[in-house]
Amino acid sequence: MFVGNFAGALTVVVITAVIFPPFTMDPNEIGQKIDHIGENRPLGYAAHGAAGMLTLFLRGVLCNGMVSTGVVAAMMSMSVSGQVIAMRMPILVFFYRASSTPS
Repeated sequence: MFVGNFAGALTVVVITAVIFPPFTMDPNEIGQKIDHIGENRPLGYAAHGAAGMLTLFLRGVLCNGMVSTGVVAAMMSMSVSGQVIAMRMPILVFFYRASSTPS
């Protein structure tokens, strides 16, 4: 599973580097907004030190597991409506967990 995730991440990096060539020009307005996505996301966890960073990592792993569960559940169904219903709950749980921040 690690090799597949790593290969997928590497593919995204290559595609992104082709679409947004690094270090060739200053980013335009859209590029600057893309550059700042997620900068403040881990700050709430960083305030908790190593335990916060471990929590962030484990939540990422669990969110990936929820998405994988949704894919497997959808593959088990024979109808399109069953596939949509089967993958909906794990994906919703993923978005719920990914969007919450620590207090």
